[in-house]
Amino acid sequence: MDNKIIDWFSIALQMRTKEIDLFWQRNNYFLVLNTAIAAGIVSSNKFAIIIASFGIVISILWFQASLGSRFWNARWSQRLRDLEEEFQDSKN
Repeated sequence: MDNKIIDWFSIALQMRTKEIDLFWQRNNYFLVLNTAIAAGIVSSNKFAIIIASFGIVISILWFQASLGSRFWNARWSQRLRDLEEEFQDSKN
């Protein structure tokens, strides 16, 4: 039973680490995209309102993606705590 818990813990730890990596990759993508949008606003007075509107939509999507990442990070962190408690209980 202990080996199974350790295997599950290892998998949960890998998934949590992957979720954190994906979080940073998504944030970098959105940061670059918003920087390009800001540069477009500065360089184009004619289409500034349209580009700014697009920037607002992208920012809302960025926020939603961050909330999703937070959910999965919390889920895997909680699973790690649960497995740690289960392992401690099996030791006693």
